[in-house]
Amino acid sequence: MAASQTPRYLRGEAAAGRLWLSAAALAVGCCLVQTHTGAPIPGGVGTLGAGTATVAIMPAPGAPLAGYGGAPRRVFNAVTIPLTLAALGGTCIDPDPSTAAVLFQPNQGTRDAVRARALVLDNGHHKVAIVKLDTIGVSRKLREDLFQVAKTIGVTNADFLVLATHTHSGPGAIANHVLSQLSAVDCFSDAMYQRVLAAATSALQQADAARQPALLGIGSATETDASQNRRGRPAIYDTEVGLVKITTTGGTPIAALFNFAVHGTTLGATNMQFSADCMGEMEQVVENGLPGVTAIFTNGAEGDVAPKHHGVTGLQQEGTIIGGDVVALWSTIATKAAIDLRGAFQDVTMPPPEWNPGTCLPVPGTTSTFCDFVPGFPLTVPLNPAWVSTTLPFQAVRIDDTVFIAIPGEPITEIGWDLKARATAKGFAHGFVLGLANDYGGYFTTAAEYNRAEYEGRSTLYGPTTGQVVVESADGVMTQVQ
Repeated sequence: MAASQTPRYLRGEAAAGRLWLSAAALAVGCCLVQTHTGAPIPGGVGTLGAGTATVAIMPAPGAPLAGYGGAPRRVFNAVTIPLTLAALGGTCIDPDPSTAAVLFQPNQGTRDAVRARALVLDNGHHKVAIVKLDTIGVSRKLREDLFQVAKTIGVTNADFLVLATHTHSGPGAIANHVLSQLSAVDCFSDAMYQRVLAAATSALQQADAARQPALLGIGSATETDASQNRRGRPAIYDTEVGLVKITTTGGTPIAALFNFAVHGTTLGATNMQFSADCMGEMEQVVENGLPGVTAIFTNGAEGDVAPKHHGVTGLQQEGTIIGGDVVALWSTIATKAAIDLRGAFQDVTMPPPEWNPGTCLPVPGTTSTFCDFVPGFPLTVPLNPAWVSTTLPFQAVRIDDTVFIAIPGEPITEIGWDLKARATAKGFAHGFVLGLANDYGGYFTTAAEYNRAEYEGRSTLYGPTTGQVVVESADGVMTQVQ
């Protein structure tokens, strides 16, 4: 989720950050979770069938937008302050059930539709289903509810992926964890949740029904003019644009599943209309350039990455750049019918959740912090485990010679680079990181970035070993589909 540069923890999506401290419950100290690699997943090359579908998500009356937790979206007045305090205690009280908004302002209409898009791939050995949502994130509850639908079409848990684009102007009120509700999403509304679930269900079922014999190929390109590191580290952002090209056996476009790391924040906090942000614009450009195709954006390791262009004009620029890259890349990728498909899935118990208040102050004139020299630092504050997911899902899906690494949150660039390097070392032609997948566990940083305590470090919820746990867990599921 986005953060303003200064002050980092009091504006935008993080306006509720200081509230975390006041309600944190006592917990035990943090330790590194040991993860284990499961048995290899049997694969098999088979003739591919593929189907896609797109369904608009219809907002519930008065639904808020998710992504920015401060004014003007958040309301601070005599009514909402007591409601916020109640929410801190774990109880969201809605004084007006006719509107889905409680702590946040209702939306002011729709700028461009937010959608659910689905892709189903079947090679006779495995059936892989991917559901992508124009939302800020995905909850485990949503994945589990959707998986009940996936089972009816023959998709196993390991082969089922639910992803969010991370638009900051998508539907709010759909998260069931307290921390997400307070920081950027608003109190849970069953009315809004059911509309997201219904759109995703319909897209999944329609995609399965639309399956036809298909050809598939995968490639990537480099783009340096669409994103940037938002922490002032010029070279630290992922420039790779990945593309899965899927056509009929006659070459007619079916799907363009593409991957790029960028925050969905071209439209700022003052925007009060639903929008898929720059990701939706990218998809539109691809669909205009490849008539008949269903474009499906997937986000990468975007934790510390911002779009280079902003505002409505910037949104169009971002769409033109990345969408244009995808269209250009399409014609360079060869396709084939015989494809290997398989997935691996593992739940990992995370270290106890804690808040990093930023006690690692920098040592003047050096790149070090006092935490490098003082035992017992960084000082952290335990968080109530009921506020977050304490177990997170990690998943790897193999499509042909490429592995897609599903991460349940927002990894920073270095985490993404590490995962891609590990994928290459395992012999995969490509490794693409899928952030915001299957659940939301906050930001995932390296220990060094955790100690720097920028916004991303302060929003890393499982202590300084979080990044190590994430990388090792993802490595384990990648090994299973090698």
